[in-house]
Amino acid sequence: MTQYRHRTPQFESIVEHAMFIFTLFLCCFWEIVHRILQTISPVYKDLSSDVILITGAGNGIGRLMCLEFAKFCPNIVAVDKNEKSLVETSELVHKETGVQIKVYVCDLRHKKAIDELSTNILRELGKVTVLVNNAGVMNAKFIDEFTSDEIEDCFKVNVLSHFYLIQAFLPSMLNKMSENPISNNVPVKFRHPRGHIVCISSIAGLIPLAGGADYCASKAAAILLSESVELELLRLGVDNEVHVTRVLPFLLNTDMFRGVTPKHPLLFPIVDAGYCASRIVQSVRLNERVVYVTARYRILPILKMLFPTKMIHCLYEYANTGTYVDQLKLYRKKIDGANR
Repeated sequence: MTQYRHRTPQFESIVEHAMFIFTLFLCCFWEIVHRILQTISPVYKDLSSDVILITGAGNGIGRLMCLEFAKFCPNIVAVDKNEKSLVETSELVHKETGVQIKVYVCDLRHKKAIDELSTNILRELGKVTVLVNNAGVMNAKFIDEFTSDEIEDCFKVNVLSHFYLIQAFLPSMLNKMSENPISNNVPVKFRHPRGHIVCISSIAGLIPLAGGADYCASKAAAILLSESVELELLRLGVDNEVHVTRVLPFLLNTDMFRGVTPKHPLLFPIVDAGYCASRIVQSVRLNERVVYVTARYRILPILKMLFPTKMIHCLYEYANTGTYVDQLKLYRKKIDGANR
């Protein structure tokens, strides 16, 4: 009997670990089943009553997302630093869908401007329930060519603006907290929380790109920010009401990557921006967590972890990714010369 009692804690520990492993397999199985069911018969979220804010909406996939979201929601808020581009987006959306979107000019490099933006939007619209952090900057320079202002501006737009906008609009997604705190570290309950945070990051946030140190580092930071926010929502017990989606595109036929011609398009294809925008909207309607716009990119982080660094470098050289920034710089130089 004494020997049995002595082994009881160890036995309980084994049972606890076994139950945990079983739970992991069960979660994995359910995720597979859920994806199969969503593929066969997708259940889409109704966005008609949401307020959707999209940054970087003056051009590129930001403009295209305004067009796509307007098919499902009449309450679109477009944000960009270029007023002329915003007006063009607004006119295009109204012409194509009949929806009159609201436009706000804001330079996301400045926190004061973001604070004013959020104050005005909340005062006029009351809430934002879908936040799409899309605005991005890529300098296309090598490490010895950056100025300090260029590095800081890249991080201000690509990362810090995500922080400030989430801080500004997450409370309206969570709605009001209960006034009665719950003891024993149990998360407080919220009244009817509803929201969605979309982080438009990049494959470059998972794998490096020569000449893209600022861009890659900032996109990696944005990915981990969104993952951390997702865990905080899980801790609060509202992860099924307020969702987080990370979108990982790479080469798109937008101004950011205009001029890049991949050596092996099968490995690194240039993806149509319209398809990317449509895929992002679909991911929001399906509450997807991670979206690889090009499915084959899913294997890249796995290869990076499993194979020796030298082998990964050989892959980069084979794909000729080291010339992408050179191609961008040459193209932008031609454009600048033509505009003078």
